[in-house]
Amino acid sequence: MRFGARRSLLVGMALVAVGLALFTQAPVHGSYVRDVLPVLILLGLGIGVSFPALMTLAMSGATQADAGLASGLVNTSAQVGGALGLAVLATLSTTRSDNLIHDGKSTAPRSPAVTTSPFSSGRPLS
Repeated sequence: MRFGARRSLLVGMALVAVGLALFTQAPVHGSYVRDVLPVLILLGLGIGVSFPALMTLAMSGATQADAGLASGLVNTSAQVGGALGLAVLATLSTTRSDNLIHDGKSTAPRSPAVTTSPFSSGRPLS
């Protein structure tokens, strides 16, 4: 790689972090082209820069005979990590909704702003 895998990975992860931070500032009734598309482009650039660098770093210690195994392990780890993350978030969401229903409270958000930018508002999700 022209700039080195570690440097590319850091730049890519910084772009992803900035993109995610900008998503917290998206207005409730904002425009897709003005408020969402630039952030998606930023996230795409960050991910596009990060993944090749990540693969380069993951494969750098593998011998030629073990390259297929190492590549498979990296890809499997990414898939399992995504699946586990989704399972944990779904479990937390279901548990919270069940607790609210059991207590006789509404599961609907108090306002649209709470569900679109909880980090910038400092308010809880429900």
